[in-house]
Amino acid sequence: MSDEKLQKVLARSGFGSRREMERWIEEGRIVLNDQPAKLGDRVSAADKIVLDGKPVTLTFASMAERRVLIYRDLKAFTPWPDRREPRRELELHLTSNMERYMWSFDGVKFSEVTKAIQFHEGERVRLTLINDTMMPHPIHLHGMFFDLVIPGAETSGRLPRKHTVIVKPADKVSVDITAEHVGDWAFHCHLLYHMAAGMMQVVSVLPAEAMPMEDHQGQGMMDHSAMGHAPVDHSTMDHSKMGHEGMNHEEMKR
Repeated sequence: MSDEKLQKVLARSGFGSRREMERWIEEGRIVLNDQPAKLGDRVSAADKIVLDGKPVTLTFASMAERRVLIYRDLKAFTPWPDRREPRRELELHLTSNMERYMWSFDGVKFSEVTKAIQFHEGERVRLTLINDTMMPHPIHLHGMFFDLVIPGAETSGRLPRKHTVIVKPADKVSVDITAEHVGDWAFHCHLLYHMAAGMMQVVSVLPAEAMPMEDHQGQGMMDHSAMGHAPVDHSTMDHSKMGHEGMNHEEMKR
């Protein structure tokens, strides 16, 4: 590991400016390996530095002294309550045309989109994003969280939760989504000039009753008790305000 000037390392470690560190060295306040430090001394992580009689920990510029976290290093502090396996998977490609400076999902820019991406209320979906471009894209979905799929974290249920996931060039990232909120939600690259150039879509969460019957098969129900939702007390509901008066109950019995 390469060494560095003592005053430079002390300044980077937050003890003061480089000029202040030089003055402290001249005043004899800093001891290096049991000897008074001198201007021009060079240090590495193996050296022992004492400031005003107290050992100090220094920050070195060498990458060997740093740890860069990547997605597979992350785990949620506590498990997310919805630990169902996703019942279906959607694959979405991040695409571009640099000659036209067009960014898109699956080769279709937002101004030419004719159909939203459809989820159904309460379902668990796996979304796999594949980056076919030469730029990283931070992908963001409004209204819902991404549960980042990481090997090893799946079995513990401690998938890290993110609003935005970065998909590197020629890479793919999978996330699990619980479609909790009915409505239309913006889905886009968070490099806003990419969004403005077409890398945007709409995710429509449809009411559960709109889900085709074949999709209900095997689609486990969400455990709302684990999510802090209070049970619904129908005896306290005012049905007169729910538009039931036009219902033909005789027809419903047939």
